[in-house]
Amino acid sequence: VIRAICGVGMYTTRTCHRCSTRFEVDHVTDTALRLPLLSPEAQFDARLREREEQTPVSLTDLLDAARRPETIEGYDCNECRRRSARAGEEHARSRITQHGSVISATRDVVIIVLYRFAHALDASGNFRPTKVTRKVSFPTELNLDTGGYSLFGVVSHLGTTLSAGHYVSAVRSRRDDMWYECNDELVKPLSVKALYDGRPVTAVRDGAEPYILF
Repeated sequence: VIRAICGVGMYTTRTCHRCSTRFEVDHVTDTALRLPLLSPEAQFDARLREREEQTPVSLTDLLDAARRPETIEGYDCNECRRRSARAGEEHARSRITQHGSVISATRDVVIIVLYRFAHALDASGNFRPTKVTRKVSFPTELNLDTGGYSLFGVVSHLGTTLSAGHYVSAVRSRRDDMWYECNDELVKPLSVKALYDGRPVTAVRDGAEPYILF
């Protein structure tokens, strides 16, 4: 039921440099778009992690990074293997270009999860959980290849660590088109101008990092 309302269909494309065959793999339907806020290298490099975390990024940048092509060496291409067998030649592994997170379908609601929680390598060589506080700007109107979507909910996390903190939500009312903050049983109007004037939004409350977008 959840996937029928907010499912996101995605797949990966691979193109072989030797035989030029393009094929699709890993077709999945998830409940959300899940976007890392740091590069994979940043979890191993403290200086890089600090530099990236202090550099603001846009939601569009994160979507582009998720789809950025990568080159993979030594790939065992099935089509190259078939052609080598037909020609009576020894099969050799090839190089491919891979595009991941290609969006093939979205439903009525799109959920975007900003990965605020990660694991980083500490001075002792151990991975430790850490919260990513990188500032992310996101629009109130998002255009994807599969359609356009209007922001109507933001879940934010208050706190500096994974072991403590609090979640608050900002929601747009369908009754009066106004934004409200929901903090446990307390509900109050929000006056963040960017929610109303079309500018990119970076936060809906001071000291709270947006975590899930609807």
